Amino acid sequence: MRAKTAMAIVISITILFVLLVTQSKAEEVLPATKPLHVKVQGWVEQEWIDIKQYQTQSWEDGKEQLAKNKDQLIGIWNKLTSN
Repeated sequence: MRAKTAMAIVISITILFVLLVTQSKAEEVLPATKPLHVKVQGWVEQEWIDIKQYQTQSWEDGKEQLAKNKDQLIGIWNKLTSN
């Protein structure tokens, strides 16, 4: 009788534990999703910033290249006219 009682207690504790573990009473917490227009607006703003930075760098590179080309053409012209 003691073995049956002990086995019944172990089985009932196991079943109780499984039932308690499998049932979650807490709500799942997810990060708040941003609406699509906010995501798109953020993407557009970031692209605008990237484009402005790229254009600024490109203008600087273009100015440097233009000055270099001018110096080279002046050098070539001076060689032609001195001969």
